[in-house]
Amino acid sequence: MQHFDLIAKLAQYNHLTVLKDWLTFFQQSPQKIVLYSDLDHVQVEQSLEKVGFNGQLILVPFSEGDDLKNNETGILEKLVEKCQEEIYISVNLDTLAYTSESNWLPKIIEELRNDEYQFFTGCGLIFESDQPIVGTEYLKTQRFSYNFCIMKKALWQDIMNEYRNAEIDESIRKFHCEWAVEQAAKKYGYWGLRRLDSMHWRVFHVQEWGPRMEIVRHNFFAGKGIKSFANKIHENTKHPWEQYYDFPKPNILKLARIWLGEKRKRLLPANK
Repeated sequence: MQHFDLIAKLAQYNHLTVLKDWLTFFQQSPQKIVLYSDLDHVQVEQSLEKVGFNGQLILVPFSEGDDLKNNETGILEKLVEKCQEEIYISVNLDTLAYTSESNWLPKIIEELRNDEYQFFTGCGLIFESDQPIVGTEYLKTQRFSYNFCIMKKALWQDIMNEYRNAEIDESIRKFHCEWAVEQAAKKYGYWGLRRLDSMHWRVFHVQEWGPRMEIVRHNFFAGKGIKSFANKIHENTKHPWEQYYDFPKPNILKLARIWLGEKRKRLLPANK
């Protein structure tokens, strides 16, 4: 067993269902769970105890000046600071995880501790630059997603310290922490691990926070549409229903309008 702490953002009680799914996915209890949340501590703790969590629970309340949309890095820094283990795991609760395997996590954490890789990440997509590791279900990557990641606390803090005040385009400000890790990977030659998704191990970003999550979650665990969605190449996707598992697809009429609009954009330069 390898010890770790876990961080997440918990806005509503119904999101606890997904958080508990993650604990089942890890197959062991974190030493500490740190949540960005204004919910009742006792209710959250009692809910997590039902899936075997017996560690320390810390809720970091919303505070004036927090800007989750444009400065998520600042909020994540609050959560990571309260982690005590060398390794921490971060998950987003609009991301689903499932495995039928046992004991898959300790080897990953051991490789990170030994600096064989600098992070482990997953979001349901792979990237053109990812490099398959022959004979395994893993790929080397320098692309990073905070939907699910495992890292050394100290390394993540060092990267954020270096890039916290970097000048970046406002269009990617929301993704600053992911951008920063990717910049550090390029600069220092860091490599992370990604795992190919399959019927027996998968992590999918679904971009769903509301009541429809119940349907998406049911389909995900039932294995509906998994093979057709798994391991899409990010660069080959451009629409939400291509990037997020079980995302509602527009009707035929709307799809036709989208196709015509895209074709018109491609032809415009040629007509000038």
